[in-house]
Amino acid sequence: MVASIRQQVLGLADFPLVAPEYEDVPGCRRLVLLPYPYAAFYRVNQQAGVVEVLQVLHTARQWPAL
Repeated sequence: MVASIRQQVLGLADFPLVAPEYEDVPGCRRLVLLPYPYAAFYRVNQQAGVVEVLQVLHTARQWPAL
């Protein structure tokens, strides 16, 4: 499970805009980590070419206002 989640998160380096924006926090995106009940919340800094992962949470948890 950890290897799969890590692979999906590392894939953001190639496709940083693949996930939709997280409507509760401007500039933040939410990637659902299938087939597991987890989601990664992240920001993209296009000027620096960096993807910043803010949190990885179980989907049964209350999602943050980051």
